[in-house]
Amino acid sequence: AYEYIKFEYLNKGKIGTYNKYKAILDKLKEYLNGKPLYFEEITVSFLKKYENYLINTKENATNTIHNNLKSIRRIINSAIEDELLPYEKNPFLKYKLKLEKTEKVFLTEEELNKLEELKLNPKSKQELHRDMFIFSAYTAGLRISDTLQLKWKHFDDTHISVTTQKTGSIVTVKLTNKALSVLKKYRNENASSEDFIFPVFKKGIDYNDPKIRHQSISTATAYGNKDLRQLAKKAEIGKKISFHIARHTFATLALKKGMRIEYVSKLLGHSSVKTTEIYAKIVNTELDKAMDVFDEI
Repeated sequence: AYEYIKFEYLNKGKIGTYNKYKAILDKLKEYLNGKPLYFEEITVSFLKKYENYLINTKENATNTIHNNLKSIRRIINSAIEDELLPYEKNPFLKYKLKLEKTEKVFLTEEELNKLEELKLNPKSKQELHRDMFIFSAYTAGLRISDTLQLKWKHFDDTHISVTTQKTGSIVTVKLTNKALSVLKKYRNENASSEDFIFPVFKKGIDYNDPKIRHQSISTATAYGNKDLRQLAKKAEIGKKISFHIARHTFATLALKKGMRIEYVSKLLGHSSVKTTEIYAKIVNTELDKAMDVFDEI
């Protein structure tokens, strides 16, 4: 299994995914206490015992256990594809993963405006992180990994076009006036096409190296998210926000403004509209709450 994830992820530069799978396998290795484990031994009974270990010994939450077992399922499916295990021996044909629904956090348009209007020290890190969040919320929920790597060559005065870090797909987005106003703040007459739009990454560092890129994105994201939590308090927004919340914010705002769900799905880079439907449910719930005003005394 370690060789599989090394070949499938590490050798292909997917450092984050490799680290996630390695941590999951390390936890399984700890459970086995040095004993080897063969594919044929991963039965429904084994999975039940391992799940019980994750609950009672590791005190993992339901969704953490789901992610652990889903990763093991992925490795087993690959073994079946490589004919290392017969299809009928797949324990996940009978063993169903449990998942708890979690509430997606997003900012309303009013909250987004409050964040945008905060008076911050010019050219401070907090202003930079706030602007990156606002830019993402108005630019199809662009992921922080892609926002950090945006260069002026990706911008043609009306659109940005980038190859996304997570999926490798090309995303082209027409920028809104809000997003354009953010870029205007960071536009420098002497900037070259290779300069980063948002001055987080430094010149002279080889971000093409997957390990350097992954570490740099992780560090910048953690630092930025810490600032965003402080900014939410300053703006009196009672929500724990992070760069990823900009993605949820774009999706809910776009649907509320009447954008067709298949367009929202395409802009978010979802492989299926089903993934986007959770945001439609959120919007419908908000509309139901709005109708309650008729029943208020």
